[in-house]
Amino acid sequence: MGATREYQPGEPAPASGEYEQHRVLGSATGVRAAVLAGQRLPPAPRGFTWVMVDYRGVAPSRLWRWQPSQPTAHQMRAEATAYRQLAETAATVSAKNELLALAAGFAAFAAQLEAADRVQPSDPPNQSTKLESR
Repeated sequence: MGATREYQPGEPAPASGEYEQHRVLGSATGVRAAVLAGQRLPPAPRGFTWVMVDYRGVAPSRLWRWQPSQPTAHQMRAEATAYRQLAETAATVSAKNELLALAAGFAAFAAQLEAADRVQPSDPPNQSTKLESR
């Protein structure tokens, strides 16, 4: 495994993505921020650094909480909530607005799924016929 590159608070972000704050000895604090490439990383306590979150080593099932072919309204609402929470940590207004737009898209999709669930297909017409005997 390669070494993780640490970035100093206030340093321009080399790439757009999610950055995680690390303590002096390298353990994660749990604080994350969404930063666009070229924008400055958020301030942090003395000796703390920022590390870009790398999802490449994570199994896809850990990233996505639903099956892409059959998402549920509940899962889409959960995704919308996650993006709203991520927007709270955004370092810039534009990043926050983009994350909130994604959250709105997930919420709108959830509403569509809920509307589709409410529409019940009509019962098929009765195809049986009664034969009369003479």
